Amino acid sequence: MRKMFPVVVLALSPLINAQEPGLQQQVSAEQSSQNSQSPQELKLPQQYLEEITVRGEQTIISIRNQIERAEDDLYSLFNELNSNDDFDIVCRKRKRNSHIARRECEPMFLTKARRASTVMAMRSIREDLSSVGGFSGTAGDFSSASGSPMFQQGLNMILSEQELAEGEQTMVEAMQAEMLRIATENPEYLEALMRVGKLKQVLSEERMEKFGIP
Repeated sequence: MRKMFPVVVLALSPLINAQEPGLQQQVSAEQSSQNSQSPQELKLPQQYLEEITVRGEQTIISIRNQIERAEDDLYSLFNELNSNDDFDIVCRKRKRNSHIARRECEPMFLTKARRASTVMAMRSIREDLSSVGGFSGTAGDFSSASGSPMFQQGLNMILSEQELAEGEQTMVEAMQAEMLRIATENPEYLEALMRVGKLKQVLSEERMEKFGIP
């Protein structure tokens, strides 16, 4: 999935890990069929192996796209049904220590907490560097001062994802309770929740079958 934010995964895991009846039996049957093939049957020319790999990657991309659409439907419904706008889940593409933007979904209260953490850190950096003198707060000054101890101290004030979640533990628990309540009271939401779980299970099985990793 963005990959989902850990808090959301934690809140959904009791329900989304449920598997569709018969799914395990189907996978076991397919694995037994594969195991029954002789070594000669499994030895394919390199060109066919490359084609299978490409097809496998395309299948995985297709499943991931289905997961994103299913998550969008799930979160849209949750945002409509929950009792607190701070619980609303928003998905964005973000670059974190990489040039590749990845999908991340998180509740608004964590987004606000991260924003507040960043603002406080930048304010501290400005105040500390201004006290030295000759600092105007321009982009050039920030660039030249980026290696200073005070600048690094300000950056250290920006909380990590785990620290943000720990600082918002009360809201995390309240959101989990809200998800459970909605899933209990609303069959449509529960169905959407189960669909996301099933698709993620299919993706895991497909990756294991094609590449040997879950």
